[in-house]
Parts: sequence; structure tokens; C-alpha cells
Amino acid sequence: MNENTLTPGEYITPGAYTLPNNCRAFVRNGKVIVSRKRNADDTPRCRDCKHCVRAESAYNRYYVSPVCDLQPKANRGCSNPDINRQKRFYSIRPSDTACEKYEPKEYETND
Repeated sequence: MNENTLTPGEYITPGAYTLPNNCRAFVRNGKVIVSRKRNADDTPRCRDCKHCVRAESAYNRYYVSPVCDLQPKANRGCSNPDINRQKRFYSIRPSDTACEKYEPKEYETND
């Protein structure tokens, strides 16, 4: 059996297969695709920053989204006092690489 392809009539038998820790597998269109995982564990991400919070990014939202509390939005050009009082922030994607304002979250330890 070739490493990457199966000859006609050859199929993977049902069962569990062991993969190395640096690989992942998924099935698409009847093919099992094995690829290497990205090695970005040492890269700080927005989701690990203590400034990543859930708040409103726009006026009159029905839901909150991940935002950076160090990036407030200005409420300029609006005469409505409700809008001027509202605190809004620029939204972020939690999986993004952290910016220069990154500070790691302090996780509680249960002693």
C-alpha cells in the first residue's frame, strides 16, 4: 500500500487509528485527510488577555461580543444623550495575535 493513496479495492477498515501528537485528521468527500497541526502554542492570543471582555461594540445591540476594553469608541456626532453615555469598544477576534497592550489573564487557583 502506498503512503498517500490506496489502490482500487483497498479501503481503510473500521476502527480507531493512532496519530502522532503533531497531526490531526478529518474526513472530506470520502477521503481521510491527515495534516500537521500548527505549532503556535507560544504565541499570545487576544482570548488570553485580561483586557478581552464581552461588551457592546455598537449602539443598541441585542448581544455582546468580544471587545478590547483598551480600545473605546468615540460617540461623536450624535445628539442623542443615550448614545453619548453608552460605553462602546472596538470588537476583536479572540483567536487574533495579541497586540502590544497584551497582559495575561490571572487565573484563580483553588488551593
